[in-house]
Amino acid sequence: MIEAMVLGVYHMANPKLDLVKSDLRDTLGDIRQQEIAEVVASIARFRPTKVIVEAIPPAESLLDRYQWYLGNDLELGPDEREQLGFRIAKLLGHSTIYPVDYSMKMDFDWLTRQGDAAFQSWIQTTPPKIAKILEGLDQGYAVNEILVAMNSPEGLAFSHSFYMEFLRVEEAGAAVLAAWYERNLRIFAQIRRIALPEDRLLILYGAGHAKLLSDFIRDTFSWKHVDPLGYLSSSRPFDWRLDHAI
Repeated sequence: MIEAMVLGVYHMANPKLDLVKSDLRDTLGDIRQQEIAEVVASIARFRPTKVIVEAIPPAESLLDRYQWYLGNDLELGPDEREQLGFRIAKLLGHSTIYPVDYSMKMDFDWLTRQGDAAFQSWIQTTPPKIAKILEGLDQGYAVNEILVAMNSPEGLAFSHSFYMEFLRVEEAGAAVLAAWYERNLRIFAQIRRIALPEDRLLILYGAGHAKLLSDFIRDTFSWKHVDPLGYLSSSRPFDWRLDHAI
């Protein structure tokens, strides 16, 4: 039996490469660093045998940085692959981490041109609203609380429902959505390729991927999905409704 946990994360380095672009707090500040250390300790209790990250293989520079981190006092960069992936892997004595991402073009401009005026208005106005929601989460919540909100059923549904709205454009929307599913299927195929019997996999990925990757795990024979909320907890609710993003 292979056990696998998908921890949906936000991009801590805030590269602003996604359709939704938010302004987030500095991950390297003292408060955030303490919060990240607490998350690392909590997730490490899962005792994964492999830590899988969102990077396109062979990701040589990232793997080289991890090797340097193992033997030296490396100042970690701000992104989640290092802040969470490196820390957890080193804490558990892992010799490497595992990049499994797959690049696939999703032509949002083409999709927008195919849509009617209502859809064009929606795709222009919705990403800034989502950005406002994520900024509010970042400003008012600790890292542990952010991850609990993102990996809650409501958070996973919120992330995935954005993509499902592409179907308002029917054929073009289905084509772009199919590319999103294909990317995630190819990611999961790479995860399956590196998994060994009895592995415990920690999959650190952007929260938008978390629902699909978790579904693929649940639907795979001899795999067991592990909910990260069994290791992270928060008593603070978060309202994901778009109409609250003003």
